[in-house]
Amino acid sequence: MPSWSPNENYFWRQAPLFRPLLFLMLGIFACDYNWLGTQPLPGLLILLIFSGILLCVLAFYRGYSSWLQALFFPLAALFFFCAGASLYATSSAFKTPFSSAQTTSSESASLVRVVSKPQPRPRSTRLQVERWAELKEGQLSPAQGEALLYVYNKVSAPDFATGDSLMLPNNWQPIHNQGNPFEMDFARFQKRRGIRMQQFLSPEQIQIIGRQSDAQQGWLQGAHQRFERQLRTYIRDPQAFGLLQAMLLGDESNFDTDLRQAYAQTGVIHIVSISGSHVAALYLIVLALFFWARGQRGLWLKVVSGILLVWLYVLIAGAPPSALRSALMFTVLSLGLLGSRETNPLNTLAAAALALLAFQPAWMFSVGFQLSFAAVLSMMLLYAPILRLWAWPHAYRLTRMLWQTLAASLSAEILTAPLVIYYFHNFPLLFLPANILAMVLVGFCALAGGLMVIALAWWPWAAGWVGKMVSALIHLFNDGIIWMQSLNFEALQHLRISSFDLLLLYLLLAAIAAWWLRNWQRGLISSLALSCALMASLCWQQFSTQQQEKIVVFSAGKKASVEWIEGNKHHALSPTLDTYATTNANIGFGAWRKGDEENRNCFVLRGKKVLYLRDSSLKPGLPPFPIDVLIIENPVWALKAESLTQVFSPSTVVLAGRPGPKTRAHWLHHCREHKIALHDAATQGAWVLE
Repeated sequence: MPSWSPNENYFWRQAPLFRPLLFLMLGIFACDYNWLGTQPLPGLLILLIFSGILLCVLAFYRGYSSWLQALFFPLAALFFFCAGASLYATSSAFKTPFSSAQTTSSESASLVRVVSKPQPRPRSTRLQVERWAELKEGQLSPAQGEALLYVYNKVSAPDFATGDSLMLPNNWQPIHNQGNPFEMDFARFQKRRGIRMQQFLSPEQIQIIGRQSDAQQGWLQGAHQRFERQLRTYIRDPQAFGLLQAMLLGDESNFDTDLRQAYAQTGVIHIVSISGSHVAALYLIVLALFFWARGQRGLWLKVVSGILLVWLYVLIAGAPPSALRSALMFTVLSLGLLGSRETNPLNTLAAAALALLAFQPAWMFSVGFQLSFAAVLSMMLLYAPILRLWAWPHAYRLTRMLWQTLAASLSAEILTAPLVIYYFHNFPLLFLPANILAMVLVGFCALAGGLMVIALAWWPWAAGWVGKMVSALIHLFNDGIIWMQSLNFEALQHLRISSFDLLLLYLLLAAIAAWWLRNWQRGLISSLALSCALMASLCWQQFSTQQQEKIVVFSAGKKASVEWIEGNKHHALSPTLDTYATTNANIGFGAWRKGDEENRNCFVLRGKKVLYLRDSSLKPGLPPFPIDVLIIENPVWALKAESLTQVFSPSTVVLAGRPGPKTRAHWLHHCREHKIALHDAATQGAWVLE
């Protein structure tokens, strides 16, 4: 087998823009995690200008020596690193629009505007708002910054809509995480969107001072709402409407939560977001409409019409990252076709990523953005080699089409599977048949049917019949996906890998690809070494899991959520558990298997005595029972702290659940007076003893 010489630099020659893309992403990453300090912009701009000037000199002056030539790549790397960090430092994700110290006041009010569609939640409705003015002592002053507003669900709650102007109290608080193990970093997620403040209000505390009229709406927003009304009118099935609304309009607010879980566990969640398949469908529609156009002028007409229709569709859908990536890549490829120039798809993908990250650097941390580019890159690199594994020239056309579909699904899954496992702890075992079903019933039939419903809205009878057929197809698809979900092993739904494991996995895939695609012998040796390293890491995690024993008091609402984790099982100690808080923690600890419910309330861990007290009916005159940790919940809080500490003499008291302000203050004062450590899970996050 011939070796692949490292001097060939095959990948970098085919896609030279991937090098600046990597350093641009590294700069964004360094700035997001404050590796460059809290105010890095002045120094970054100086380095950016300095490296840019030197690059221009080296690029246009050919007479420099070899040692100056060696500086070209480091200077280019520094330039793009500083460019990425500078772009992120000037974006809304890095700035602090307003702080709680400046805006928290009982004598002032904020005037805000709802900037996105309200998102219903079990106990509240979440609104993303933009502050445009502040009212204080009768004076109106301009304000800025986006925030989250949670309105408790009550009968008196009004129906909010995008564009509504509201007046509400100035009681903004910083967004913070609950502090549970392995939870999503919600505060950082919102920070990357430029949102750092939030507020929880009752409907009575909010006054609607203005509604956005149809005349005030932009043309794109009006078209978006009109198409949504047409889909809602003729697609009566809620699940079908939610899926088409997400696929066609980029709005996932009505997409069923259980179906989302089923789609994720079968590997077809990608059909929900607007992506390349939607762009390809629109382009095929343009080709069908302009079938009569011939020659070079006909080509111009088709391509220009396709570009305009694609961008119009993306803007109406709200311009999500996956749609922008697909539209930008389609535009670059189409313009290259018009210019009679060959465009390398890998380089086009890198150019699209550079353009999108320059426009919005925080998109680099979007899971959808990462999955979208990983899928396209995987198909570009691996689709053709996989397709050649079974090349039967005399096979039936239907057989060839089926194999092409399987090859596309398999190639897209190779680079996206590690990300799916890392973020969602799931590997879809039946992703191949599920994706074929999705492509036929949803990717083509249902999508085309949804577009026909919008196009035939002027003819209610025809739109109604098309809507019924589309609903039936989606219902059939959902039944098939739920059945495939039931066949997936439970162990494949609770996978965990660390960031280090993710890196090893991608290095392993790169080494295997280099050996398979370019006949690089060292790739085989590297893949074997990386496989051993990955297996050693996973074995060590499994060994640590089997040896663990810990008690976890979660920060989860008013009711207490306490678990005892032993090996690879978790045992519920509280009567009720908040699954939102405990699920990710149990997967992260490797203890997703449910053990028996324990009635024990006393444990000895690492030489410490732990008492979980749930019964408030303590008899007077109890003998002393010294312990190290006392965990209490409602209604034990109501007891006097003196009586409990005299009996148990704890060195640490843990408040499980969410006590009231008076109860918290009482325990805080008592513990300070007697030099007892106090941990309030509601305000300080989860408490873990291991």
